[in-house]
Amino acid sequence: MSIELPPINVNATAPGYSSSGGLPFPSPNPANILRGQMLQRHNYYGQGMWREMVIKLCNEQAANMTNGTFPGGIYPSFRKDCYGLKWADTYMCKNPGTTPAQALWYVGSKDPLAPPEASQPTEFSGSVLTPVAALGHFMYGEGSVAKTSINSLGLNLNAQSISALDNALASATVGSSRVSLDKIPYNTANDSWMTGLWLGNITLKVEGTITKFADGRVNFDGEARAYNDTYDANPGSWRSAFGEAATAILAKIQQELNAKPYSIEIQGSYPISIRK
Repeated sequence: MSIELPPINVNATAPGYSSSGGLPFPSPNPANILRGQMLQRHNYYGQGMWREMVIKLCNEQAANMTNGTFPGGIYPSFRKDCYGLKWADTYMCKNPGTTPAQALWYVGSKDPLAPPEASQPTEFSGSVLTPVAALGHFMYGEGSVAKTSINSLGLNLNAQSISALDNALASATVGSSRVSLDKIPYNTANDSWMTGLWLGNITLKVEGTITKFADGRVNFDGEARAYNDTYDANPGSWRSAFGEAATAILAKIQQELNAKPYSIEIQGSYPISIRK
């Protein structure tokens, strides 16, 4: 199944940094300039323009590439954004009700490479910050486990057809019976293109009670849980999100950093209630 993404924001001037209007004497500390640029990018990330910002960072990194390598290393902006969005996403999980913009403001007020959340396990909120947070953990997380909630993934299991469950409903006899359906493949892009980009296919276990009536009506009340998944930054997903050029740069950065796949614990249960 191909993923249909919403249009990317394209202007005569790409989203990015406002004009400095010239530098007064003495010139600002370069670290302050980088921080100011990071905060401007945070503003765009908070608006959901994460693809535009990743493409921008890749274009900046491409300007530093010679013969397929990065003699000057990976730009600090890329590292700051990967860390910053990862911690902002974790902050959202720890503080329900926080918006992406608020979480980015919080992280922007700290050292993005070492905020208080750095001592906590990485969590993914399923928000507009998560695709970059998940990518950042792949690049810099050293393979450590991350976690998310099945109820944060934008799934709609009550509306989508799950063939194994459909078959169980069709073959049920009159009365009530328990059912346990294991190792069911499910494409999260069916419900959320954004979740599909960073999580892709997951494996479900569905359990519950089927009640079939003599007149043919059938009900199901139960829940779905998900097995742990592995994040390995599928190049096909990158390409659909960022285009060929940026995807090639991301692959080079991945090699440069020796990025490591990691396990995602998908916690909790998703309630399913079906009436037919």
